[in-house]
Amino acid sequence: MKCTIQLILLLLCFYNASAISSTDKPNVPAEPVITGYDFTGNGWVESLACTPLILMADTPNVSEVSVTSEFKRALTEQIKLLDKKVAAKTIHESEKQVLASLISVFKLVENTNSLKLSGLNFKRFAGEKGCGNVLYTGYYTSSIQLKRHADNDFKFAIYRMPTRLPNEQLPTRAQIDHDHALWGLGLEIGYAKSLLDVYLMHIQGSSFAHFIDTDEVLTLGVAGKNGYPYQSLGKYMVEQGYITKKDISLASIKAFFKEHPDKLSLLNINPSYVFYEEQSTQPKTASGATAFKQATVAVDKAIISLGSVLLMNYPQLNKSDNVVKKHQFTLAIASDTGSAIKGAGHIDVYYGADSSKASHFKHYGQVWVLIKEQE
Repeated sequence: MKCTIQLILLLLCFYNASAISSTDKPNVPAEPVITGYDFTGNGWVESLACTPLILMADTPNVSEVSVTSEFKRALTEQIKLLDKKVAAKTIHESEKQVLASLISVFKLVENTNSLKLSGLNFKRFAGEKGCGNVLYTGYYTSSIQLKRHADNDFKFAIYRMPTRLPNEQLPTRAQIDHDHALWGLGLEIGYAKSLLDVYLMHIQGSSFAHFIDTDEVLTLGVAGKNGYPYQSLGKYMVEQGYITKKDISLASIKAFFKEHPDKLSLLNINPSYVFYEEQSTQPKTASGATAFKQATVAVDKAIISLGSVLLMNYPQLNKSDNVVKKHQFTLAIASDTGSAIKGAGHIDVYYGADSSKASHFKHYGQVWVLIKEQE
């Protein structure tokens, strides 16, 4: 699904994530990940133990956690997906360990609305600077109006994945959007009214699309990318002084381009480009599961195996000023990825179609991954 796809990702430094097994390089030194969201009320905790590792053995300071219905649904679907791999004999060793952890959690929560953590083995994400503070951002499934046929208003294409020869490099964002490198190839799914809308759709991943000239409503799922590394538009705009670090948000980026439509070429700072396919189902995550609101999380699958259970000390925000009023423990499944989610210092929480809540997140909390039951 967007699967990655990631909103504040668009805004500053962004990274990716997915779920871990006990065999997944637990002693690899963590790379320094610094996004610099340094403002009063950002949720950063100074007293946490630091580690040079990506993950460190750590016991969360909580004995029992509430279980939401969305988490149970995400848990059940992830188990079914991995069971299919078992039946097809396509499951990897790390996935077997993830499946064992999922089943053990399912048995513990099947007939209750809480999970007792006694007997479960967790490792804490290193976080930024290796001291446990993980950046939480939000992403959502966008909704976009399109037309099947271009006109004077709807003229910015959403493209299918081009076919290519082995080792052939696909064009960059600038080559596609400004040099029209894909014109005439019959790859257009539809046309949007705004180039910025197309860009934001790329950031979020999958999208609900309403074709207003044919009255079709479809899901457009990510079919692939052009292979260029993701570059943060938000970070660039802050560095160049277009928007302050404190004010960077989806709303501020939209407002900037509404006031300065002549600056849309700034979008080309990110050469990565997303291609789509039409789907009749709900948006799917990178693991193949349905995304569930606040129970699906995007991670860096290079360090966390997809499907892993995460325990999050989640930042709760004041509605009035969007600063952290407290942290609350909750559970999620690491079933998605995103171009901007890299390392153990950043996760992206799925918010369904709620763009307003997703856009406010650039705050810190802690994250643990369930490894396996203690012997």
